[in-house]
Amino acid sequence: MLIQEGLARIEFEELDEVFFNPRGKLSRSFGVLGIRALSRALGEELVVADAFTGVGTRSIRYLLETGDAVAGVHANDSSAPALEFAIRNARLNGVIERMKFHCLEARRFFWRSVEANRFYHFIDIDVFGTPMQFIPFAVNALKRQGAIYVTSTDTAPLCGINRKAAFRNYGAVTENVEFCHEAGARIVIAAVLSASARQAYVARPLFTLFDGYAFRILMMMERGRKSFPHKEIGFIFRCPSTGEVKAVKQHRLGTVDMECPSELQAIGPMWLGDMHDPEFLKLMLESLSENWFDERDRHKLKRLIKTMQMEIDMPPFFHDLSVLADRIGISTPRKMDMVNALRREGFRAGVTHFSGTGIKTDADHITLARIARELVT
Repeated sequence: MLIQEGLARIEFEELDEVFFNPRGKLSRSFGVLGIRALSRALGEELVVADAFTGVGTRSIRYLLETGDAVAGVHANDSSAPALEFAIRNARLNGVIERMKFHCLEARRFFWRSVEANRFYHFIDIDVFGTPMQFIPFAVNALKRQGAIYVTSTDTAPLCGINRKAAFRNYGAVTENVEFCHEAGARIVIAAVLSASARQAYVARPLFTLFDGYAFRILMMMERGRKSFPHKEIGFIFRCPSTGEVKAVKQHRLGTVDMECPSELQAIGPMWLGDMHDPEFLKLMLESLSENWFDERDRHKLKRLIKTMQMEIDMPPFFHDLSVLADRIGISTPRKMDMVNALRREGFRAGVTHFSGTGIKTDADHITLARIARELVT
């Protein structure tokens, strides 16, 4: 089977050990923009590691679509049949001379890289399930300043469906609430940040993408200990009866004060700071205007990045208008009508890419209910 994705032509056969995920196209496009932006931010060509390369789609796109941002890619996969297709596809796309191939379990690949004194600016960990077992090994294979592009596909545990798995994999308590996908992404960020800190790296998110089935988070890593952002880690508390939500930083947990007729829901620990770096998103937009993307893809990516920009400097959760309407017994108000009404009253308000019916705002739950009623009556 031969497919075209971006500038890459990819050949593969559907075998037990060979997997191609067409739904990953969006996150791979974000990876292209992330590499371009990171290269500009660091001021140098990047050495890239693709730890789960599969049939080579990411590696090849990174070489074909990032201009001179990538010096070379080390493509690794523990599956020999998959790696054979990756090598074949590298030849097909004329990039094989800029690639090195490795057939190792991912943790061993990172360890061998360290032993060979080979370090990377950008590491892609596109794994099925949780990435946490790979983070300490990947961090040690980074340069003193670099980035890890993390995948987490275990959205069900992070949304409270399997809470034991969430606690086992992330050391976190989860709940099946309307903003669980954003909370899940923030839990992953906090867990990666903590795992990196144990290796003497301080991490911060450059962007956080939820594509409908998985989280893709680009984390900047810099060597150091003292700047660990303790005050950006905390919990979210939610009253299921009233819809009131509060974010509480870990050093303020003893001050939680919420009147709730039912049992409070607690979610965390999680990252409470911004999920995206505003300057980095600007660099991505600039790279998008210079890129080869066709008009349809460019429009989709631009709209998504601009939505992410609206999530910056907002509370670490959102309100789902359908859930709000059901709770107070009204029809669901239009999303932009709610946003505009909140802004007219002096509140910050915007949309979120985590939900088509969600809004972010600093208005309290009582104000939200009042405005929603006014809009539909």
